Amino acid sequence: MERFILLFIILAILALMLYFRKANRTFLKKSQREEHALKEKIGLHKQQLSFRKTKLQQYNFLIFNLSEVLVSQKSINLKA
Repeated sequence: MERFILLFIILAILALMLYFRKANRTFLKKSQREEHALKEKIGLHKQQLSFRKTKLQQYNFLIFNLSEVLVSQKSINLKA
């Protein structure tokens, strides 16, 4: 009788170990997929930031801002 109880306990422990090992592997694979997706998004955002920085360095603020200021804006009412 004691052997059956001991055997049952050992089998239960093995079953739990296998279950949690499988659950851990599933969780690990899901985490790796999410990490990969996040790294791809970060890479895309870095490319966008680099592109914007390059374009801002090429932009001549004095020329473009002065030309926009000199455009007549009739929609603005200056009378108080």
